[in-house]
Amino acid sequence: MHHQRNVLLYIVGHDATAETYDYLCNLLPTISHLSYRIVIVNQTTTFAPELHSIAVQHNDIEIISFDMPENATWLLRIRTMIAYLRELQPTIVHLLANTLTSDRDSQIAMWLATVSCRVMSITTTTPNTPANKSSFFAKFMNQRIMQTIHTIIVPTTTAKQLIHANYQLPTTRVEVIPIGIDTAHYALHQITRRTRADYHLPPQGSIIAAIGAFTPNKGHAFLIQAMRSVWQQYPDTHLVLVGSGSEISNLHALAHKSPQPDHIHFLPHLEDERQFLALVDLYVHPSIQEGMSFHLLNAMALERPVITSAIPNVQEVIEANASGLLARPADADALASAIIRVFNDHELRITMGINARTRISQRFQEAHWHKQTVDCYRPQSKSPYRV
Repeated sequence: MHHQRNVLLYIVGHDATAETYDYLCNLLPTISHLSYRIVIVNQTTTFAPELHSIAVQHNDIEIISFDMPENATWLLRIRTMIAYLRELQPTIVHLLANTLTSDRDSQIAMWLATVSCRVMSITTTTPNTPANKSSFFAKFMNQRIMQTIHTIIVPTTTAKQLIHANYQLPTTRVEVIPIGIDTAHYALHQITRRTRADYHLPPQGSIIAAIGAFTPNKGHAFLIQAMRSVWQQYPDTHLVLVGSGSEISNLHALAHKSPQPDHIHFLPHLEDERQFLALVDLYVHPSIQEGMSFHLLNAMALERPVITSAIPNVQEVIEANASGLLARPADADALASAIIRVFNDHELRITMGINARTRISQRFQEAHWHKQTVDCYRPQSKSPYRV
């Protein structure tokens, strides 16, 4: 391998999703002027098509895949990573789709490989458990791991405050860079129109939608419960839940027990959710705990009126009563009241939709997200951080 240029190494963790690779694919063209030699170490083969797309579009980028058997030991993974690190000698290591566990593995490998570099991390998981509820050893290890990272990128000030409080890191080490989308792709007149029949949905009645993994923290159960009150005033309303996950059986059971089980519909992952969202009358984001949601940004960019739980990270996206409504988390009655308020007020629906798109256009643009990230890659006057 050649070493004429400084190496920017991406380590893509086991929890990578299609959005992770999409982020990376869109970010890469903005880095070319920095003259880094770019290498991607992929630790999962779950989303091979997206990785192949990156390889096709950027044939000058080296991609290394950890194609290890499922029963590969922790020690084998670490030793393999050490070998790559010693060969590459990266200037910057950027951890993507990370968890504290995958960060730990990467940090241990860098320490054992005696690699001196700046380590960056996009934190997709933030501490939500009070310190006194976690074991002392786990907290100590997590803190040491976080302290070895030179720059931690988080999407909200709430996440920054949590990291500072839990790990006693200087606030200068945590960069708030909001995620973003390209709103030019979310103009309603540019989207290929689909019909309700394309999604096997009834032709009549309003549609409420929620998109996201079917896990307890997403709050879908409370939304299903809220529909009881909504149907009393708007019996023709349909609820569409899009996603998959561990809670799907429980959600199906709740739907079956509801007063109108035939008015609750489940859809799998959508290839292009914009086409579906263009048909939706109201988007609801009932999460109890959330870092940041592209689905919410997408709905807002398409001028859909939105209702979300009043949880810290999401509250940085929504301007209450302007670009959306906020409801108490884990409260079916509060969700129902907010939904009925939106359905009762046509002018409010229109105003919130317009304000929602304006909010995304001003604060959550993909170009700003990428530019701020690339700014973190620029050479710094101080010496590289020693892991």
